[in-house]
Amino acid sequence: MHPPNSEECTAVFVSVLINNYNYAPYLNEAIESVLAQTYRNLEIIVVDDGSTDNSRALIEHFAAEDPRIVPHFKANGGQLSALNAGIAEARGDVLFFLDADDRYLADYVEKAVAVYTEHPVCDFLYCSYREFGASNELIDQSFPHRVNDVGFTGLLTFVAHCWIGAATSAISLRRSLAARFCPMPHEADWRIRADDCVILLASLHRGRKFYLDEPLVAYRTHASNNHFGNAKSAEKTYVNKLLRARLIADTARETGLYLHLRGEKLSSLLLVEASTGHKNTKLLEVYRKAIRANVDIPLLRRWRLILKASHLITRARRKDKRRRG
Repeated sequence: MHPPNSEECTAVFVSVLINNYNYAPYLNEAIESVLAQTYRNLEIIVVDDGSTDNSRALIEHFAAEDPRIVPHFKANGGQLSALNAGIAEARGDVLFFLDADDRYLADYVEKAVAVYTEHPVCDFLYCSYREFGASNELIDQSFPHRVNDVGFTGLLTFVAHCWIGAATSAISLRRSLAARFCPMPHEADWRIRADDCVILLASLHRGRKFYLDEPLVAYRTHASNNHFGNAKSAEKTYVNKLLRARLIADTARETGLYLHLRGEKLSSLLLVEASTGHKNTKLLEVYRKAIRANVDIPLLRRWRLILKASHLITRARRKDKRRRG
């Protein structure tokens, strides 16, 4: 396939959705990083989720200076409600996301649009990024090429609840894919970590994902991050898993996809999905486990495995009883 020319790229209209809640100290940097993009055919929708700091004044000032900035002020409802509001306002062919405390490198949108233009099958793109602030790490994934066609990942997401993407500020998707699942459901569940919804739903709705192995986003790490620097809580991790399970189950029911897949059929479909695109070894290992877990087991072997498991459980209980007594 021939590389896209500049006219093909600039014909793509882009919407950059900035979600903000009380991040006035960082918001100007986020907006300025989009205004400084080498790609100019874009709009910037800044959704303020009921901030109580001086964010509104800052947003109104920027909007008065540049007609590409579209302010949207709403009552506080959490990150997913902000993303839904921004997507509803967006007019772009491709939607980009940016947290108000992060920044884009100057050529990010241009390079991302080039991928969408050169690869019409690409529905969803995520890239590597570099942390800055309290940490300075490169966050990348071990795919084999600079531009990687990861293929379809809906089956693996359904079976293994696999999260295939990146932080909010490093993901984008075509409007045509967003239209399949937006507005996203369960806003009250996702006051934070709403990128989980975008990433999971993009896979479940058969979006073809691509990965760009180039750090084009600066992800700020600081004390106010919801994740960075916070000790992992088993309770929060468990709740997040439950929320993901609910989202995946509801999506499967609403779309009619995935519900009747069992045994060898599911395993063969997983194998086909795993063979599309440029999967990395880590992702292929998840596929291997998912395939093994869903292969039909002959009845006699299943019965023997049940007996063996029962015997092991009984033996473990006796050992524990002796230890306690």
